[in-house]
This record gives sequence, C-alpha cells and structure tokens, in this order.
Amino acid sequence: MDSSYAEPGTCVILLSRFPNPADWGTWVGRKARIIRPMQLSPSKCIVIVDDQEMSWKIQNMILASDVPLLTPEQKRYLRIQDG
Repeated sequence: MDSSYAEPGTCVILLSRFPNPADWGTWVGRKARIIRPMQLSPSKCIVIVDDQEMSWKIQNMILASDVPLLTPEQKRYLRIQDG
C-alpha cells in the first residue's frame, strides 16, 4: 500500500512479505484499522485488530476496500481471511 493512504480510520488487511511469518502469522490476512502513524518510523503505523494495538509496516498492508477486486487465488496467496 502507498503511504498516502495510511490515514487514521482507514481499514486495511495486514500482509507479510515473508511466506511463513512465525511471529505475526496470527494477524496476517486480518482486517485492521489504522489508528495513527508512528512518529519515529514513518514507514509504519499503529493499527488495531481484535482490540489489540500493534505497529505494522505500511508496505505490508492493502486497503480493505481492494479485497473484492482480488481473485480467489490472490486471496489465498495473501492469506486473506473472511470477516
């Protein structure tokens, strides 16, 4: 995702550049909402998912509104979860 879309309130899907992210695997493919940009790291922002705040790289997100444009194969590859 382009950083110009990283505005508070934007709904995103969390992705990973790693094929098998051990630490963040629970969150990959999940819908989150951007709360605020990170002051010290402009390439990241704070998101909230399941009432938990965490930092995530902007380049490892897509807009939730773009999900309907993806093919089923793309959704599986990106591990996008329904709901």
